[in-house]
Amino acid sequence: MDLHGTAGPASTGIAAVAERADVTRLTVHRHFPDETALFEACSGHWLSQQKPPRPEEWGAIENPLERPAVELMVTPAGAVGTES
Repeated sequence: MDLHGTAGPASTGIAAVAERADVTRLTVHRHFPDETALFEACSGHWLSQQKPPRPEEWGAIENPLERPAVELMVTPAGAVGTES
């Protein structure tokens, strides 16, 4: 998952994961039969760690134009719905 964030999904193949983990490609293939399975596992893991936005809290902000700004302040770039 770290490689997805640093190198990007297109550069996160079986060989890159094996090199980063200091294991053989065969070892990675035992867990992920192809790059699609690897991508889905990484994406699923990332998604499971995200927290959805809570629009019910935005109602307390009187000015509706300020509501999106508040959500963006607590959401790191590229991590929609993640609280900092």
